[in-house]
Amino acid sequence: MKSTVLRNGLWSTLLLIGLFVIPLLFIGLPEPDDFMSSEIVGHIFILLSLIFVFIGMKQYREANGGNLNYWKAVKIGLLITLFPAVAFGLYNLLYVEVLDPGFMDKYAEHSITLRSEGKTTAEALEIRKSVLEEFDMFSNPAISFAVMFFSVFVMGAIVSMISAFFVKKP
Repeated sequence: MKSTVLRNGLWSTLLLIGLFVIPLLFIGLPEPDDFMSSEIVGHIFILLSLIFVFIGMKQYREANGGNLNYWKAVKIGLLITLFPAVAFGLYNLLYVEVLDPGFMDKYAEHSITLRSEGKTTAEALEIRKSVLEEFDMFSNPAISFAVMFFSVFVMGAIVSMISAFFVKKP
């Protein structure tokens, strides 16, 4: 099980990081107008990298004579998911601290603008205060890492449970 988890966890991580780094090299840093589409594309990239959860489960089943129960498959999927989840948390820290240190400020301003459209001045000020408080917590690297880690891990848990349903064989 260790080699299956390690191999597929590393492939998943390489794919995920590659999918995020390659556009940076060719397109550059996203502008505020691109934040929404970048977020959607980012979630698609995460899901694509989690294909290795399914592949790892199938490999493990084949290596064990075609037998794999549901919970063992989920365990394998979650272990594989740990690799890209940790890598994505670390990548996010690198991104906001080194590659684009002003990203969080730009994202907060963009969020304030979107949420304040059509609001009164008093409502807009309250929204601004709320958003800035929300984004202030992301200045803590541990919280920033945890949020990005769990973004991938929760998606991986869902993929693991769905994949295990299709891969299991008693």
